[in-house]
Amino acid sequence: MRRHLLFVLSLFIVAPTAFSQTLPSNIDFETGTLSDWQFYTGTCGPISAGTPTTPVPGRHTLTSGSGTDHYGGFPVVAPYGGNYSFKLGNDTGTMQSEHVRYYVHVPSTSSQYSLIYHCAAVLENPGHLAIDEPAMQISAFDSTTGMLLPCDSITYIGYSTTPGFMTSAVVPGDVIYRNWTMGSMRMNGMGGSTVAIDFATGDCALGGHFGYGYVDMSPALFITSTSVPCGTAATLDAPFGYASYAWYDSATFTTLYGSSATISVTPSAPNRTYAVILTPYSGYGCADTLYTAVHVILPCPTLGLFSNAASAGATVAPSPAVDEITITLGEKWYDAVSITNQVGAVVMDKQLAGKETRINVSSLTPGIYFATLKGPNGSDVRRFVKM
Repeated sequence: MRRHLLFVLSLFIVAPTAFSQTLPSNIDFETGTLSDWQFYTGTCGPISAGTPTTPVPGRHTLTSGSGTDHYGGFPVVAPYGGNYSFKLGNDTGTMQSEHVRYYVHVPSTSSQYSLIYHCAAVLENPGHLAIDEPAMQISAFDSTTGMLLPCDSITYIGYSTTPGFMTSAVVPGDVIYRNWTMGSMRMNGMGGSTVAIDFATGDCALGGHFGYGYVDMSPALFITSTSVPCGTAATLDAPFGYASYAWYDSATFTTLYGSSATISVTPSAPNRTYAVILTPYSGYGCADTLYTAVHVILPCPTLGLFSNAASAGATVAPSPAVDEITITLGEKWYDAVSITNQVGAVVMDKQLAGKETRINVSSLTPGIYFATLKGPNGSDVRRFVKM
């Protein structure tokens, strides 16, 4: 049996002080409305959608439900995101362009800050000059200076050779599409600034050929995790649409586990964090790295890990715990404990005081934790739940 772990790849915010942040108002569309966004329309060849407007039906569209795109067959709501996504443009091909913008204020205390977005595109391929082709554009810029953010200005053009796109089975050769894919906007060093994030689509400038796209933004954790039974393989899936992939042990980045979007690994340690380096096609953004933690569920004799039984050497109780846990030693002696959370981060280090030690865990957030007992003869791991 295999366990699949899918990276959540809708728009989320990453800051150095925490793995999840409060999202700006309705940046994820999860109010079920288009509030807090700004909308524009215009012409194309190139895309020039600078006329402010209220949302135009059929051109600025909130999507929901289990429907699929007519040409690409992918969901109209981004997988693993929320209940809503946003569709920009349509398939009328009437020389129109659409544009949507959101202003993000970067906290002044953040030296490293990123937006991770999820998008899809459907473009007709008439074979015109690039400036006249249907297209989708993604960009971010400092709203005060107008300076574009590095790696954050991308244009997808409706050519069959555009990297990451596939030919539609509905209109073979004439329509290409790109399934839901992740991208990142890095705002490092921009604390205190306001950044405008833009998504725009445009039809063919000569008429008769269309271009439209989808965007989704959802709160998520940058580091995701899963638990697998002892001896069970975990299947790790990176986002589709990159030129290359490289999976490593995140501790050293020296052991390569695979070079495809999906790999299967059987952890050789109770807590193992894997990193995947995503390299985009040339001219389509910067390389990025995602992380995921895989935990082995106890007992696991093959790794020398056992359940919370006294005969195994030590107990950690109660589980679930509310304010306090008690570590009781058996025949084996340990003199210290390190407590880690589900993503492998150390949240507490304590010295053990004899056969029985009480530890206050009231400050820990609810979740699953791992107590690694350390001593002169090695280490052992116990799992407990904090309520």
